[in-house]
Amino acid sequence: MTNVIQFPGNHIEIVACIVTAEEVQGAAGIRKISERIGRRVYLVESVNIDGRLCLWDCDTHGEALHRAKGYRREGWGPVIDLCTGMEGRA
Repeated sequence: MTNVIQFPGNHIEIVACIVTAEEVQGAAGIRKISERIGRRVYLVESVNIDGRLCLWDCDTHGEALHRAKGYRREGWGPVIDLCTGMEGRA
């Protein structure tokens, strides 16, 4: 028996983006934050027929790859690294 919730996911993608805006929503409402604006971040996303779900955001490609491999081991599907073009070997 496992405590891991199995969400459907055909594969995991690693993508990179530049932050243009960011906000946090909490009990006090929504507030804008600016520490990462203009910086590159790497997203680890579950992709399936229903769409995309961002699982993690990372400051380095190495950290994103480490997280993606963990999700692969948990059964979320193969990893496709769109930053390097590697598929299935990540």
